[in-house]
Amino acid sequence: HWLPLLPEWIITNILESLILPKLQHEVDNWNPTTDPLPIHSWIHPWLPLMDKQLEILYPTIRMKLGVALNNWQPSDSSALIIIRPWIKVFSPQVMEAFLCRTVLPKLEYCIQTLDINPNHQTIAPVEWVLQWREALPLHHFVHIFDKHFFPKWLQVLGSWLAGSPNYHEIMK
Repeated sequence: HWLPLLPEWIITNILESLILPKLQHEVDNWNPTTDPLPIHSWIHPWLPLMDKQLEILYPTIRMKLGVALNNWQPSDSSALIIIRPWIKVFSPQVMEAFLCRTVLPKLEYCIQTLDINPNHQTIAPVEWVLQWREALPLHHFVHIFDKHFFPKWLQVLGSWLAGSPNYHEIMK
């Protein structure tokens, strides 16, 4: 509300001298595993006023999110909920590098350990991986499925077809 009334140099001074240090202090004390209020809810309102100046906070935010993701499992969708607001804030290259370091190995392991069984197939792990499609570039999914899913799937399908299969069941 004060923006139209104050000279730009005063606004800049307030943001850089008063607001940014307080935000830095709060980010330093923020714990993503225990804080009930998501960090984006109190950082993002400052984006229109301090866009580039807030970049000083991002390495700490990513580091703390990365530590919080150490014990994360793909079946828990809360990680994506926490990361989603940052997809457009962090540069695409930085976000991709962050996710490749923290999330992608767990998604890859999820598909790598998937048991393909036509008699009792559970597709939940595939859904857990695919929910990250808005955050990760497509080529990472191509790699995961090409390396870990399709070889096993083709082997099971080949074994299934080699016997005397029920083609109606295969079609389903």
